[in-house]
Amino acid sequence: MTTVSAKFTKNEIDYLESIARKNSLFKGDSTEPSVGKAMKELVKWCHMTGMKIGGTQGAQSNDSEHMLEQIHTAIPHLMYMLRLQLLCNTDSLSDEKIATSKQSALNYINASCGEFQNISYQTISPIEDDMGMCKLPVDKNSSKWILKKI
Repeated sequence: MTTVSAKFTKNEIDYLESIARKNSLFKGDSTEPSVGKAMKELVKWCHMTGMKIGGTQGAQSNDSEHMLEQIHTAIPHLMYMLRLQLLCNTDSLSDEKIATSKQSALNYINASCGEFQNISYQTISPIEDDMGMCKLPVDKNSSKWILKKI
């Protein structure tokens, strides 16, 4: 083992002390937070998680970000195709059958992914539609999604 000395600002010491308190890292038998033990645990955590010094801290890994962007790109396509199918198939259905189908669909999504509605977004500002589902509309004049002439 090697002893290391370092100079820290007041904010850095406060941060290390908060880590020590949250993780019950105290000096001996006292209740005084141990900055040294907190530093040691912080180094262990950085090593275990593969923290890259100098990178954007708190950012998602490239794999997660890539996957999220792929999902984000796919969702409008899925919604478009489902909406198109619905419009093409409902001409022969009564209003009562359509209302029953809508309720059945809502029951299904509430049962399978209803917790999605309890997510509090930090970086986007969705609005709710008449069913309480979140959506992110764009001004029609600025939309890149247009129907090309056939």
